[in-house]
Amino acid sequence: MRLAIALTLILAGCSSSWTIRKGEELPVGCVLSNFYPDLDQDGWGDGAGETVEDCEPEDRFSAPNGRDCDDDDPDTTGLVGALCPDNLITLEPTDPPTQYAGVLYGDYEFTFVYGQSTETQRYTTADSACEGWAGADPVEDGWVARGQLATFGSEVEAEAVKLRIEEAVDGDGYAGFIGIEWEGRVDDGAWSWVDEESDDAGIEGFLNWCGGVPPSPLDFFPNLNPDNPDHIPAINQELERVRLALVLDRTGAWCLGAPSDAVMEGDAMHGLYTHTLGHFVCKRDKPNVADYQESVQGE
Repeated sequence: MRLAIALTLILAGCSSSWTIRKGEELPVGCVLSNFYPDLDQDGWGDGAGETVEDCEPEDRFSAPNGRDCDDDDPDTTGLVGALCPDNLITLEPTDPPTQYAGVLYGDYEFTFVYGQSTETQRYTTADSACEGWAGADPVEDGWVARGQLATFGSEVEAEAVKLRIEEAVDGDGYAGFIGIEWEGRVDDGAWSWVDEESDDAGIEGFLNWCGGVPPSPLDFFPNLNPDNPDHIPAINQELERVRLALVLDRTGAWCLGAPSDAVMEGDAMHGLYTHTLGHFVCKRDKPNVADYQESVQGE
């Protein structure tokens, strides 16, 4: 009896208490954790499901967290930042989001978000939208964003992303900013991957240019005139933040260009490209399930 009381007092400091009865053994080194149902067996659990507290996962309760955005789809993993990848493509800011599962390919996840902004701020909104979806990691000097505008490591990876977009827009055009920026001045710069490890020489081979020629960064400022001295400060301020768009036009062809290339001349835009609505293709490293283990003692 004294042994049982002593162990109860010691373990109470860890938010747990056990009384050992005759014939029972104390699990040495056991750390209680919450385990959630994981129907799709992707390691991420259903946050709306019931949980069990145990040292090890059970058959039905096998996920160490309840952060799965879609427990029926193993290609949709965990909620890490502000958005699950089902709050994605919309035609207008007031429309409900298209239910859409993101893309899991190899070591990366992709998703498609939109953001409202002013005519020249939609490029910086793209970065913050991706960071909000992907969350951030703590490092010695602070926090580092997990997410960024998408860069593509292979043609197969890009094809997987394009296929999901085609499924979502169902015949409409689409334009989403990706991680290709303009480097240099307007008259003598060039398009370059934001990711310095990517090969800039491969940009033209990645997809055709919309209209057959590379766009000018000025194509992204339809309401700014480079010949007007009053507009020059705004152009210079935003030039380094301009990102190229991955475009699906109304003919069903893919190309790289300005977002307005997503629609045919004179055709109704249906909100897929306006000056106050931008779509962004976001990318993050596939989250590690173990980083989100829910320890009962830590609650």
